[in-house]
Amino acid sequence: MKNLKNTEIIMQCVQFSLRDHSNYDSFIFYFSGHGGLDVIYGHDVDMKDNADDAIGVEIRRITDYFQRKNCESLTGKPKIFLWDCCRGNAIDKAKGGWADLHDSHEFHAPKFEDFLYGYSSAASYVSYPGDNTTQGLSLWTYFLTQRLLMNHGRKHFSDLLVRVQRDLGKYIEEKYSETSSKSFIVLQKDFHLM
Repeated sequence: MKNLKNTEIIMQCVQFSLRDHSNYDSFIFYFSGHGGLDVIYGHDVDMKDNADDAIGVEIRRITDYFQRKNCESLTGKPKIFLWDCCRGNAIDKAKGGWADLHDSHEFHAPKFEDFLYGYSSAASYVSYPGDNTTQGLSLWTYFLTQRLLMNHGRKHFSDLLVRVQRDLGKYIEEKYSETSSKSFIVLQKDFHLM
């Protein structure tokens, strides 16, 4: 699905959460587009005028649909949420270090047990678009795709995200002399893509 409006994003989440996932081992939600701090924006939101006034869909609202109380057939199964979007307007100028992985906007088990979040940017920061080497993908999605192709079935998914962050950080540091991005991992079980 692509170019969904805010209401369509919510409708898709409701529809997927109501499905019977008994025959599946996991659930993966991937979003690529515009975002802000703890929100994503559908195709119908005009980001050109004043992004600070834009009304988006809260990430927590999306993930709530897949909690045990709303989606019992995914209980105990990995639920992976990948967000390839900005989380603000700031540009991380830090050199040589990674931002603290714990901030006040993260969610904790047990309510969100077996959830994994991968973000293309740290809270309040921009996400880097692709360049002429990324085949039309954002930098984060490009490195994620490369790691999935190289390591599927051999590495735990959270390990892949750590490597994606390392690849992205190294690339950004070399090209732009700055770093930005993080993943939030609360999975309690190993999860391998086959």
